[in-house]
Amino acid sequence: MTSTERRQVFPAKIDQIDALCEFVTAYASEIGMDGEAVYHCRLSVEEICTNIIEHGYGDLYNSGGVIEVVCRATPGFLSITLVDDAPAFDPLSLPEPDPSTPLWERQGGGWGVYFVKKFMDRVTYARHYERNYFTLEKKF
Repeated sequence: MTSTERRQVFPAKIDQIDALCEFVTAYASEIGMDGEAVYHCRLSVEEICTNIIEHGYGDLYNSGGVIEVVCRATPGFLSITLVDDAPAFDPLSLPEPDPSTPLWERQGGGWGVYFVKKFMDRVTYARHYERNYFTLEKKF
């Protein structure tokens, strides 16, 4: 397989997350990922997009913000980049929650990104030209 790419822009709205996830899962299935890998991609994209919408855009929720999704396949690898123009924020810079902490002592927050990092093979964040780039990579 040669490198292929597909991209689409979605409104940064909660009711668009299913369509965005369908775009990613259709592409992942098309390039030959197995069901478990497709599911991990879907859960990860859903979590990160929810964070972008609720925390990134936050009060700017109705400002017409968008999330651009770029799916790129190379032999045995899928890269999913989520691009937004919300204020800068790197969720990977936060300390990871400790899963050994008893449930009744755990603080909220950070668990979604924690699981994304467990489901995906590589997760990175970058800020370029006033835009956030969150990239998820999965081997298959």
